[in-house]
Amino acid sequence: MANSSDADKQKFLHFLGSPYKSMCNLFTLKSGLILITAFDIMIGITYFVLAIQKAIGFFIYGWTHFYYYIQFFRFIIHIIAIPFSILAMKACWTLNHKSIGLYSNYKIIEFILLIFSSALINLSAEIQEGEIHFMYFSIIGMIILRIVSLFIIKIIWSAETRLKYGETTLFMYGEEALKYIQHPVCLQNLSGNSGYDILEI
Repeated sequence: MANSSDADKQKFLHFLGSPYKSMCNLFTLKSGLILITAFDIMIGITYFVLAIQKAIGFFIYGWTHFYYYIQFFRFIIHIIAIPFSILAMKACWTLNHKSIGLYSNYKIIEFILLIFSSALINLSAEIQEGEIHFMYFSIIGMIILRIVSLFIIKIIWSAETRLKYGETTLFMYGEEALKYIQHPVCLQNLSGNSGYDILEI
């Protein structure tokens, strides 16, 4: 593959850089996507259980504060991510970039909705005297969390983009595998190189 491929010319959200070639130089894009989707599924299941508990509480006691409605809305956002996560995880073996693209698009929508709902929670909160510092820490924590979320979304988008432009070897085995692709070297011997990990076995 050339040093600058068609995939490398693409920009995440038009200005946030070219697609990654790995996940933090520790995992291949395939393994990174598997980890992300597995975590998303676990989070979705957790919020599904919490949503049931909240719904039962609503029917028994009712909700008197706007915060509980926003919180329930956030639970639903994470629950809806489950089927998209499953499709993307399956695509790691079927190499269907469209399924990963659906997951990537939903994560962007999720990102926007979570920012919006967090803003509503902060605006609707009744700040007591002496709690202003807690509010600042909450906002800083939210910003850090959203930056991490954006990084994760870019990994998902990178996996989709690499597959879309036919860079299957890079997606599955990592950048080091490309150095050996024109030589009679078995890819199974790349376990000692960066970009190859146990999840590929």
